[in-house]
Amino acid sequence: MKTMKTMKTMKTMKTMIFLFLFVSFNSFGQVITKATKRIGLDFNYSHSSHKYTPQTLGSSYNYIASGQDTEYGLGGSFGYFLNKKIEIGLNFNYSGGKEIDNYVSNISPNESISTSYFYGLGFYASYYKMLVDDKFGFRFSLAARYALGGFDHTQSQYFNNSRTENSNLYFGINPGIFYFLNNHFALSTTYGNLGYTIDNRIYYDANGIKISESVSNDINVDFSMNSWHFGLNYYFGGKKE
Repeated sequence: MKTMKTMKTMKTMKTMIFLFLFVSFNSFGQVITKATKRIGLDFNYSHSSHKYTPQTLGSSYNYIASGQDTEYGLGGSFGYFLNKKIEIGLNFNYSGGKEIDNYVSNISPNESISTSYFYGLGFYASYYKMLVDDKFGFRFSLAARYALGGFDHTQSQYFNNSRTENSNLYFGINPGIFYFLNNHFALSTTYGNLGYTIDNRIYYDANGIKISESVSNDINVDFSMNSWHFGLNYYFGGKKE
């Protein structure tokens, strides 16, 4: 009896999976039309490590022997299509990171830890180019984003704890691709960005006393792993054409 029940259960599961895949990849029409709405979630994660071997060591030295850097982010967006090619919308995101460097010196080993945290809110306009029966395509986005956050630094032996407050305004171009699973869901990814950033930083010591402030204007070309985002999107509404 048990064997027969197990076989029936497995058969039911196989049938459900087949139906899901059939609906996902065959229930498909023109997804994007005027007044279509989109809700999207995306994330990114990167991790790297490094190690250095100095060529010579003098009587006084202090160098980074090894370290690791981890960065991650989570974001959401809501968009509205003015027509089947142009989308405008708002997005928000949280990003963080942790960098650990291990120093070696002629005094004693030393570890430096820096953590970052940022909250961002922005506006975007995207152009869609559909290919392959309207299932696959490219997306190019013009984006403006304001972010608030900072860095916490922990350094032993040589420096006390310190903190940096950071605000920045970003304008940029982000390319991406997407693939529709059915009439409502699509997978997406973006990689790289070209942008302009106005960055303001305020530095504090361990007692919370302001040390200095800096403002910089930078043109950024970023193709690091941290610029690689993956997303899941839900499309709904729209006018029938």
